[in-house]
Amino acid sequence: MIIVPGEILLDVFPNYRRIGGAPFNFAYHLHRFGLPVRFVSRVGRDADGEYICSRLKALNFDDRFIQTDAVHPTGRVNVVMEDDGSHRFEILPDTAYDHIVLDDMFPDTVKNDNRCQYGRKERPVGDFGDLRNAGANVRTAGNEDFEPLVEMIYFGTLVQRTPESYSRVQQFLAGRPASATTFCDINLRPVTYPDGVITRSLEQADILKLNDQEFFFLQDLFYLQHLEPDAFATWLMNNFGIEWIALTRGEKGSRLYTRLGIRETDGITSANVVDTVGAGDAYAAVLAFGYLRRWPVEKILSAASRFAADICGISGAVPEDAEFYKPYLTI
Repeated sequence: MIIVPGEILLDVFPNYRRIGGAPFNFAYHLHRFGLPVRFVSRVGRDADGEYICSRLKALNFDDRFIQTDAVHPTGRVNVVMEDDGSHRFEILPDTAYDHIVLDDMFPDTVKNDNRCQYGRKERPVGDFGDLRNAGANVRTAGNEDFEPLVEMIYFGTLVQRTPESYSRVQQFLAGRPASATTFCDINLRPVTYPDGVITRSLEQADILKLNDQEFFFLQDLFYLQHLEPDAFATWLMNNFGIEWIALTRGEKGSRLYTRLGIRETDGITSANVVDTVGAGDAYAAVLAFGYLRRWPVEKILSAASRFAADICGISGAVPEDAEFYKPYLTI
């Protein structure tokens, strides 16, 4: 099972609106890939919240962990398209997802599961430095009540933008089971974060995904602008105990830093770019999918780049047609 706490909101484009939020996009893709996902978020008791919930039901997406807030509005982001094809975000402050409740997300049977004998940062090092049991999560006719092992927890930074939400997310991560690999998508947005959010998030990360701008931001944050990119990535891995760092570079491709070396792939450009919103989330989803399925690294990078390019060919961050995913279920 993959647990994904974070924002769900409306991306409002000049001529249409779509459900968005990096954690939702990530969770939705993995759901379509057939993985068990527990997405935890919060919407307002308002028209936007009702719209989101109705769309989730229409998409057959599990909404059991979508909370309702009677005080705060549903999250909303105005997506402003620039002349060069890029975009910027205008993000509504103090919304329902800033008040997500994360209590009791780890059942005792999962939290105390002793099948995973290594805690975080103690796993054997390698491209796949963990002890996942390939059969541990299979639901069979005789164990309908079986709680699947928590294999991965995804988290980002926007959902930690207030001191209260930052504290809740960090407490949630601190209580995770030893079986869980943590996937951190820095995903910086033009908001003010509490002191310590970035550093604490890096400390919690097993896998880190970021783009060029976020990479340079971290170099500035730690006063290490003088380091070459590869040296800085190595510093991050060693300083924070990170297993993988995925650096996306748009049309320049992507680079994956692991304990066994550096792998990279060329960029893939969609033949018909509609918008680039959600491309990074699509890449992150395939990265996680390939990691959990133990794909060779080269296969992960190639598939992630292709999927991100395909997402650029549709409007919004997630396709509603399940047929869109079929090519990626057979590779």
